[in-house]
Parts: sequence; C-alpha cells; structure tokens
Amino acid sequence: MSDSQDRPPQKARPAHLFKPGQSGNPGGQPKAYAEVRKLLDSGVLAAAETMLDLAANSDDPKVRMAAAKDILDRTLGKAKESIEHSTDANGVLAAVIEAMRSRAP
Repeated sequence: MSDSQDRPPQKARPAHLFKPGQSGNPGGQPKAYAEVRKLLDSGVLAAAETMLDLAANSDDPKVRMAAAKDILDRTLGKAKESIEHSTDANGVLAAVIEAMRSRAP
C-alpha cells in the first residue's frame, strides 16, 4: 500500500477560509489605531498619578484598597489564584467495596 492510501483523504477547505500563506488582514492595523494609541499613551502618567493619589489620600478605605490593588496588579502582576480541594477517594472506595462485600451471597 502506498503512503497516499494509508492516510485518510483530506477534507476540502471551506471557501470562507484563507488559503495557506494568505493574510486575514492584508492592510494591517487601521491608521486611526496608531493615533488613538498615541493619544492614550499621553494620558498614562496622569492616570498613574490619580491612582497613587487615590491610594494615599482617599477618605474611603474601599477606594484606597482598590487603587492599591490596581497599582500592585499593574506593576507586579496579578497574584496567581490557587484552588485547594481534597477528596476522600480511598474512604469512598473502601465504603463501596464494603457495601459490595456485604451484599455478596
């Protein structure tokens, strides 16, 4: 048997998919994107100063905490969340085995 017979036949590509090597965005990002990005970049320092001011001077402790958390998340990265769980698989399995033994003739 030849290699072509060993492999399943390839499915036809749907017409709406791009051909190999063809870009889905040949024009690149719109020109306005760069302008908006530049405008937003100019406000970063003011936003950071506002967050620092809120963290240090807000009368509301919730606002201070939220500002401090946002500052830390953006400078140090968000803390990894962990989920703890425990199972009593051995205990459950032992109970099932005991129940089966008690039913055996």
